[in-house]
Amino acid sequence: MMILEPNQEEEKYTQNQLIGFLNDGHKKNHHCFILIYLVGCGPCNMTKPEWKKTAEEFDYRDQDKGIVMAHIDQNNLDRIHDVVGNYSISGFPTMLHVRNNEISSYEDSNVKNKNRSADSFREWINQYVNMNGVANNKRESSMEKLHRPLLSMSISSRSRSRSRSHSRSHSRSHSRSHSRSHSRSHSRSHTPSKSTSSKHSKKHRQTGGKWSLKYKRSINCKRPKGFSQRQHCKYGRKSSRRTSYRRK
Repeated sequence: MMILEPNQEEEKYTQNQLIGFLNDGHKKNHHCFILIYLVGCGPCNMTKPEWKKTAEEFDYRDQDKGIVMAHIDQNNLDRIHDVVGNYSISGFPTMLHVRNNEISSYEDSNVKNKNRSADSFREWINQYVNMNGVANNKRESSMEKLHRPLLSMSISSRSRSRSRSHSRSHSRSHSRSHSRSHSRSHSRSHTPSKSTSSKHSKKHRQTGGKWSLKYKRSINCKRPKGFSQRQHCKYGRKSSRRTSYRRK
């Protein structure tokens, strides 16, 4: 079912008049701000009242400031071809600024909050034309009231998710560093030092019970003392003599 456009009585100017404003302003090298809409388009129906609210502040055109603002049905694009040329329309609504055959889009502008509200359109216009009272107008439009809670909800949800991710990463890094330090301290406490191990090995070797060569030579085998010396005199002297002979 086709949705009809609002009655002409609701429009301050007809499409023919707005097209005339644009073509005349383009010839005079004025700043032309154009809203291209599609009949029956929901986003277009939400944007047009905000656009008209801004345009009515200077009656859609101002010869002294060199500005024209109009909303044009996409079926009439061929009638403003001298203004927009062969610009490719990718969606509706499309908001354009045209001057000296240079075209720029509202969506590509430096407007802080592109919510298609009257205030955002004023901010966009002020980037090209210094309009008295436009920058100081602080009234909040119905479009801004609609977007403000959604924007605050999205910002708060992003901040909560960032804080949760930060706490998770902090806890993981803390647990990893704690486990590393604990394992290092544990390995140090259980690993004997080189000096301790060498002392222990020396003590172990000293308690082995081997006699030195000097002690063996001091034994009087004619009068051995104890069982160990008797065994040495009976068996050990032969092996020690062989060893001494080999050394010679």
